[in-house]
Amino acid sequence: MPLIVLLPHPGFVHYGRNGWNDVRDLPTVPCGLGMHQAVLPAQNDPPGTTYSFTVRWLDGTWLGEDFSVTVAATPAV
Repeated sequence: MPLIVLLPHPGFVHYGRNGWNDVRDLPTVPCGLGMHQAVLPAQNDPPGTTYSFTVRWLDGTWLGEDFSVTVAATPAV
């Protein structure tokens, strides 16, 4: 599954994998109800891959906090 970051304002999700490697900026897009989203391409990453990310708003300011999410194995159904 992709990793979806929802934000209350438009901006860029600044992210990297496994310790801020392969750093990229992904612009958000409107997704309804005044929210904005960025879809990080986590669907093909193996379990244990860690995404670190923060947000840069359109005016160039940063959110000021970093977040991390680790990809888990998809449970069998």
